[in-house]
Amino acid sequence: IPKELETPHEIVQIIKEHGELKDMFDTMGRAERGFKIHKIEPRKDEKSDTEAVAVWVASDWHIEEGVNPDWVNGLNNHTLEISASRSEQYFINCLRLTNMFARDVKINRIVLALLGDFITNDIHEENREINLLTPMEAILRAQEYIASGIQFILKNSKYDLTIVCASGNHGRTTDENYYSTEQGHSLEQFMYKTMEIQFKNE
Repeated sequence: IPKELETPHEIVQIIKEHGELKDMFDTMGRAERGFKIHKIEPRKDEKSDTEAVAVWVASDWHIEEGVNPDWVNGLNNHTLEISASRSEQYFINCLRLTNMFARDVKINRIVLALLGDFITNDIHEENREINLLTPMEAILRAQEYIASGIQFILKNSKYDLTIVCASGNHGRTTDENYYSTEQGHSLEQFMYKTMEIQFKNE
């Protein structure tokens, strides 16, 4: 060891670096010798005895919030026609995926979780400028989208359907969030209750 590196601290540092280099070369040597491959058995084709529940989560659709391509350098666009198409594709694709999984696992039930913010509402000044519908028009359209999707499930599948509802932040009729009386000031709660009446016999 050169005299200029004879301090205890520097000697310890050299020993540490030597150990790290040795570990690195050992690892490189193991990689050059190859690696182990184990056999993976394919899954049998017969249907499993296990059971599953399909959970479909729907939230934050903001159906009436307009996005003009000119505002975002052509990167995005959102109109009422697009929101209608997306809602239809949501239900179509969710059922398609559920049916795909039902080939291997027993599925009897769909849980449709409606978790709110289906509308943007005019809770902020900016929303009043860019929204394509008034709040009441928007909640009625959202109800149309969701009720049509529920009817689609009932008509095109044999699954039992459980619907869980939660009001979002954007559906409120107040300027601020009211936590203790949130449901009493929610357009989405009103929407859920009217749909409950619509499908009460299902």
